[in-house]
Amino acid sequence: MQTLRVEDVRAVASRLLLHEKLQLIQMLMQEVLQATTPAEVSDVGVVAVETNMMEGDEQPPPPTPASGLLELAGTWEGDDLEACLELVYATRQPVVG
Repeated sequence: MQTLRVEDVRAVASRLLLHEKLQLIQMLMQEVLQATTPAEVSDVGVVAVETNMMEGDEQPPPPTPASGLLELAGTWEGDDLEACLELVYATRQPVVG
């Protein structure tokens, strides 16, 4: 069995889209559940989390259009608008679909 370091998981997760992060969390939870006894699992409350995540195995909702951001337009407070826009442009990812 391969040992995962928290730093490695964080590095991978930082490059994932939200639904991919949720899938990663689900996979890690399954690994934890397989590697522990039922008593250990109930001690840390993982059973409730695992049950909620597995019910229906639903996919996350599709992304909403950017038009939803228009509600926030004009409500900016602060002097870092340009810096924030640069950050958005630098970190945006292609649309998946």
